Amino acid sequence: MCNETIIYKIDSKNCVYYLNNVWKKFAKENGCGYKCEQSHIYGKNFLEFIEDEETKMLYEYIIENVRRYKRQVHFPYRCDSPYERRYLEMVITPLDNDGIEFKSCILKKVKRQEVTLLKPNRETSEEFLTVCSMCKRIK
Repeated sequence: MCNETIIYKIDSKNCVYYLNNVWKKFAKENGCGYKCEQSHIYGKNFLEFIEDEETKMLYEYIIENVRRYKRQVHFPYRCDSPYERRYLEMVITPLDNDGIEFKSCILKKVKRQEVTLLKPNRETSEEFLTVCSMCKRIK
């Protein structure tokens, strides 16, 4: 059962043109700040907001196939915060004019002790630590 649904839409050039209020609330709760303001996101390629190359390639492949075959795709994933594990399901739907709609249904949230590594405003270094956004495995 879906508690909340996060929705965003992109056009044929992968530029964001729609964010629903649940998306905005979710971004604010995660300490996104000005980077998640509508004015900072609208008109930009949504792939710019994905940091690791593996996840970008995965989304490029999925989007290409959703457009080509005009079929909806869905899959489970996690998007954890420092204080909770979040279990979601993504539904990617083709729209007219090669647009795409992304709907993420928040299925469950599980509280946990704080994980400092996941805090958005934590002190960082120049070293890279790669974490898979699908399985959360540290590489």
